[in-house]
Amino acid sequence: MDRTEAVIKFSGSALFDLKYDCDLSETDYPELLSVAEKNSIVGIISSGIHKCGVRANQEALSAFDRKSEKEIYQYLMQKNELPVICAALEKARIPHMVLKGSIMRRYYPEEYLRTSCDIDILVQSDEETKLNVMQSIGYRYDKDGGVTMNFKKSNVLAVELHKNLFDERTEYNDYFDKIWDRVLPVDGKEYEYRMTEEDFYAYMIAHFAKHFSRYGSGIRNAFDIYIYNRFAPKEFDRPKAERILDDIGLLKFEKSILHLTQTWFDGVTPTQDDRKVTDYILGSGIYGNTKIQNAIKLKNSGNMTRHKLARNFHFVIPEYRIMKNQFPVLKKAPVLLPACWVARWMRIFTPKRKKAINSLNLYNSIDKDYTDYVSYIFEQIGLK
Repeated sequence: MDRTEAVIKFSGSALFDLKYDCDLSETDYPELLSVAEKNSIVGIISSGIHKCGVRANQEALSAFDRKSEKEIYQYLMQKNELPVICAALEKARIPHMVLKGSIMRRYYPEEYLRTSCDIDILVQSDEETKLNVMQSIGYRYDKDGGVTMNFKKSNVLAVELHKNLFDERTEYNDYFDKIWDRVLPVDGKEYEYRMTEEDFYAYMIAHFAKHFSRYGSGIRNAFDIYIYNRFAPKEFDRPKAERILDDIGLLKFEKSILHLTQTWFDGVTPTQDDRKVTDYILGSGIYGNTKIQNAIKLKNSGNMTRHKLARNFHFVIPEYRIMKNQFPVLKKAPVLLPACWVARWMRIFTPKRKKAINSLNLYNSIDKDYTDYVSYIFEQIGLK
């Protein structure tokens, strides 16, 4: 069975009880498992395979089931931990708001089918207070993610405390930067809040668009959009949400994604362009990939040759804003930047550290044909 067809059919079966006659060859399973892992939908595909009653040897099915069990374990850990974090923030009188997958999974037929690599919470507090709260419940500081402070407790428990929803260079940041002016209180809580349904949906679209336009983004985000539209609460005002999306320039993107999902699950006849966009999304993986990210940068550069030369230069001598995330000491002592460059060279220019060099080689190998292909996808999906 074709890879894309298999993903759509098994997802439809798992999520909406759609019935298909499916058959997989022995060689189909490794590729299907690979694309499911990259898109963080192993549990969905595993469930769909079982629901469709696909005949296969137990070894092939067991590979899916083992990976799915890991997703379920992570989900259970996150589900148990989220109230602990919110209780700690509530006790410290810190305004906070749970984001993304922790909210979205309630609309899935089984919550565990909506995976999430971490717990996302928007927090109104200074960094020292957030650090103290998280350390008090057993978390260690991991890194500065730009608009987030990242914490870990174990290999499966990661938390991102958001300072803002988007960085300043995101074109729709102005709207979401004022999110606290529009929040609603969570029942029974004094310091926990939630977005309006329209803002929640607009944020879902904007977050997907941000990833799509910078690095690529996988099919799970498209599933979210379709599922929310299908099972949204009665208070969701779609015309109001569309006005918000129109104001921030994302209405065409939203409608394009919604149309695409309707070709997957509602029987809408797909065009050749629809199929190409679906293949592109599946190939991106949940967090995009380096090749797509580099092609997007080159597409937007206006001059590929000049941009490649600049990229090679900054690979050797990165800017301060990049280096401070790799070397936090620079935040207190920027004068150490040259020394940190030397330390970075020692890290990457060694026989055992080929990843960075391979990444640069991949960047330099991208040609105009591929950037034209990415531009075509953006045009189809309603992004610049």
